[in-house]
Amino acid sequence: MGSRQSVLGDEELDEYRDLTGLSQAEILHAHERFAQLDPETVQADGRNGKIKKSVLTTHLPELAANPFRERICRLFSTSGDGDMTFEDFLDMAACFSDVTPKEQKIEWAFRIYDVDGDNLI
Repeated sequence: MGSRQSVLGDEELDEYRDLTGLSQAEILHAHERFAQLDPETVQADGRNGKIKKSVLTTHLPELAANPFRERICRLFSTSGDGDMTFEDFLDMAACFSDVTPKEQKIEWAFRIYDVDGDNLI
């Protein structure tokens, strides 16, 4: 666990815990999964590296089986193209976590179904 800890410093872990409600172990596990998706990109660019939407939707079983996988990736991608940085990925993981308040999950579910962004389903 020491090598994973060095990738994310204590201050970053504290900030991620505060922002997401995830535990340190969950954050480190999310980072490990993120890094496994595209090791070369993550090694070269760290948390700023972006993993392509095509990799996310085919290599993450949770997304591969979801008919809204493309939409989910675009919603959580800060660039809007579906490619994700680690922080985007962590936001997505937190949203689907048991610790996320129901109201926040409802908001994200609405956004997934509101495909044209007009605040109507």
